[in-house]
Amino acid sequence: MRAANNFGQIISYGVGAVAGLFGIIYLFWFDSITSFIAFGVGLRVLPRPKHPHEVSAIASSSLERQEKLRVFVFCALILCGFTFFYELYMTSTAGRLELIHPGKGLRLFSTCMVINTVICTFLAVPAAKYFRRPSIVFPVGIFCCLIAVVISTFFTQSLLLVWLSAFLISFEEVAMVSLTQFTLIRLTPKSANSTSWYSAGLTLSNLGRIVAAGVAFPWFVQHEIKPGYYLVLFMIWILIAIFCFVVRRALDRAAG
Repeated sequence: MRAANNFGQIISYGVGAVAGLFGIIYLFWFDSITSFIAFGVGLRVLPRPKHPHEVSAIASSSLERQEKLRVFVFCALILCGFTFFYELYMTSTAGRLELIHPGKGLRLFSTCMVINTVICTFLAVPAAKYFRRPSIVFPVGIFCCLIAVVISTFFTQSLLLVWLSAFLISFEEVAMVSLTQFTLIRLTPKSANSTSWYSAGLTLSNLGRIVAAGVAFPWFVQHEIKPGYYLVLFMIWILIAIFCFVVRRALDRAAG
């Protein structure tokens, strides 16, 4: 599944690099059409559970149900921080590149993302064998994402540094993705409503993308960048690191 996802991203960024020459409206059309196709195919081929209420409500032997729910929420919040920084990098870097390099910024960004996807394609599966401790991988990986945001937004004039940030975000993504969804699934409370709990966790973890999309342009593209913005990002990372420390044992136990 990961390989298929990466293959699709390679194609999408290649299409983005070409379509960017003709205007952004074609990118919106491409995204909309492929999203509807994916929805239709998924609705057709994905299996549906026949007896959803027969799921056992037995709690994990290593964690009490209440404690597991607490850890599950903390994990979703940590992943929310990850999606926030990742989306902030994607949106702000694309906007800054187009602002600093008019007419070719989007193509430059698509090139960076092709590099990103190729790295993830070759390393994602092997990485899952070596990264076993979310309590370390999560805070370190998100910190690398923070550094990538700083490099790509503050040093956008230097394409070499922008590409360096793309490599950094790529290796960060490899490490994070090897554990994020697996850990969240393992921490999902076992009950008749397990799918609802997991969906709620995904929704919470993806709120970071919405927040990042809302602040990326006002902070890093449309107006002069203020040092206070970077301070806010660092404080957010400190909060994430605290969350990781509080539930470190439960995270590592779930991923083990």
